[in-house]
Parts: sequence; C-alpha cells; structure tokens
Amino acid sequence: MITKEKKIWCEEEDAALKRLFEEEGEQSWSIVAKRLSAEYNFSRKSAKQCRERYS
Repeated sequence: MITKEKKIWCEEEDAALKRLFEEEGEQSWSIVAKRLSAEYNFSRKSAKQCRERYS
C-alpha cells in the first residue's frame, strides 16, 4: 500500500506564505505556491495546500 507522507509547515514557510498572500491576493494561489518554492527554496507545495494552510 502506498501512503502519502504529510508535509509539515515550518514557521518560516508560514511567514513567507503570509507575505506572498499579501502581495498576490487570494485569487493567485498557484502563483503563491510557485513563488514559495522558487524564491524561498521551500519544498514544493500545491496551490490547494497553500490555500488550506492560509485559511
């Protein structure tokens, strides 16, 4: 059986997510997700993961 490992968010990722959300807005979760990994070198998160984490 294949299981998906749940990824934990660190404090730095939470802070970066908040900053990116403030810059991009709630209609741009895919951009937020891409910038999170590209600009901050964090593990890749999906737009859905970012949206759910921010909510």
